[in-house]
Amino acid sequence: MKSFYLLLLLCSLKVTTAAPVLINDPALEDAFSVNVGALSEHENHRSGEYLAKAVNDCPTHCEAPPLVSAAPEDPADAVFLIGAVYKCDKCDKWHISGIATAWCLSADGLMVTNHHVLEKAKGTVMGVTDRRGKAWPITEVVAADPAQDIAIFRVDGEGFSPLPLGKPADVGTPVRVISHPARMFYTQTFGEVARYHVGAHKKKKIINMMITADYAKGSSGGPVLNPDNEVVGIVSSTKPIYYSTEKGKPTGPLQMVVKNCMPVSAIHKMFKKETAAKEEPAPVKALLVTGGCCHDYQFQAASLTSHAFADAKIDWTVVLEGGEKKDFQNPLYNDPDWAKPYDVVVHNACFANTTDADYIRKITAAHKGGTPAVVVHCAMHTYRGAKIDDWRELLGVTSRKHEHQSRYPVKTVKPEHPIMKGVPADWVTPMDELYIIEKTWPSATVLATSASEKTGKEFPVIWTNDFHGARVFGTTYGHTNEAFENKIFLDLLTRGILWSAGTLD
Repeated sequence: MKSFYLLLLLCSLKVTTAAPVLINDPALEDAFSVNVGALSEHENHRSGEYLAKAVNDCPTHCEAPPLVSAAPEDPADAVFLIGAVYKCDKCDKWHISGIATAWCLSADGLMVTNHHVLEKAKGTVMGVTDRRGKAWPITEVVAADPAQDIAIFRVDGEGFSPLPLGKPADVGTPVRVISHPARMFYTQTFGEVARYHVGAHKKKKIINMMITADYAKGSSGGPVLNPDNEVVGIVSSTKPIYYSTEKGKPTGPLQMVVKNCMPVSAIHKMFKKETAAKEEPAPVKALLVTGGCCHDYQFQAASLTSHAFADAKIDWTVVLEGGEKKDFQNPLYNDPDWAKPYDVVVHNACFANTTDADYIRKITAAHKGGTPAVVVHCAMHTYRGAKIDDWRELLGVTSRKHEHQSRYPVKTVKPEHPIMKGVPADWVTPMDELYIIEKTWPSATVLATSASEKTGKEFPVIWTNDFHGARVFGTTYGHTNEAFENKIFLDLLTRGILWSAGTLD
């Protein structure tokens, strides 16, 4: 069958060098049906049903491919139509069962779309086409995560122009989406990152990135790009909001449509972390930032950094600043790259009266960029007078006061979590303070609680948090030197450090 690859002039006609690219939707649609159909003769072609099964049977992680640092001159060159075709019993033509959006991750044919795009696939042969109509067969699903709605797959080809992965985008970052809504191919829409919020997939917490750029049916899998044409998210779903509903059905006018995407951190999580040889693992590079009022931080720093735990290797850097002040701004954070040399940062400080928003955001920006954190005891009361919630969102809890010192029984909620393995079921803390938790953030997972001796109310005392993709471990215990002499407590902190750094799973 004659290829429609010659539709170049129809699909991407440039009137002059300065003229915009013209998209011929009917021609691209015809090219897709004919050229993907022709792939049925390819020895490695796969049917939609085959890939629908494969996307649920494949692993959730894969080796990280060679990633590029710069986007092609026109990012649309890295965006593809993805779908399947079939033949009916009434004619000999190939028919399209559906078209969504995919984009290229590596030059050797690794591509990305939504999990649901492959899971719902039906048809004799499934493939991708570019904006010139050229087709490639999908040969395998390399990794897929249904909770994050992401699938990484391979096509039989090479020499592609991939898109780079950017850093997580802050709220307010300008973004654009390149996708194929309702088969209006290569539509580009513009907006901003509106917010990050917690969602759920079969009771598993996920982080959604909401944007204001428009998209619709057919946009699934499309890249969300920052001003440098780096991928900061992937189109996933929409949610209409009506003024009124009755028994779950809309009765009032449509007010807005929420656009939920998966952040780029979800893609990074699907890549297996490179590890050194088992006989000599690389040490975890940890930064301990400590100091402030009301605690013997010099003793605590020495105790934590000298603690031996199994065969764990931690290369410590300690920054002990601020004396016994309650209001202090550490000059460490003046360098925008202050956290880059480290695998994890441990915050064990007490500066309750520091409230400067710009200063606080110098700290949280590094963790929002992906650096894991461990937060101990008075870190929860540090910056407690600040009007912004950035630090509290990093912590995963909000607390402004504590109860008296005592020996508190610890009730484990998640005994299967690797951080909690080794904590006795009947563990009672050394003398310590119980912090009153006003709010547990939706991104946090409580691992253990303790009860108030005054009211009997249970409060989280050990937890983890997902801060825009960065792992955070927290505990409100750790007030006294006695706590930092306790092997169970020090082992707990060490497991939290290793887990946050990604070496304890």
